[in-house]
Amino acid sequence: MSNQVVREDYNSRPRRPRPRTQEKDPLRFLVEARLVGALIGMKGSRIRAMETLSGAQIKIDLFSQENGEKPEKAEVLVFGSNHCRMRAKELVECIIRWYPPASPDAADEAQKAVAQMSIQEKK
Repeated sequence: MSNQVVREDYNSRPRRPRPRTQEKDPLRFLVEARLVGALIGMKGSRIRAMETLSGAQIKIDLFSQENGEKPEKAEVLVFGSNHCRMRAKELVECIIRWYPPASPDAADEAQKAVAQMSIQEKK
């Protein structure tokens, strides 16, 4: 029997789907509503990339305000196995770390900290 025949036989066998060990309850955490666009990306490209890298499914739910104001928080729901959910949370946190703080005071403090670090490096 040649290798070609063996490969064709192996590839033509029906495969059983792998059992998914998905947790019933999603992992839930809050993020600032202003960061939802950064998490989703252009036409959903960033959230799809995070789902591909982590193997988890990510949903973002904005809290609606009754008085018509913009929401301050959004809830991120992550579905999948425990390992996939933790990896997805790490990816979301990584993206959030790269965006500037919401308040101007926090931005000023961050700039002062960076300036202080650069002064210390020059010494």
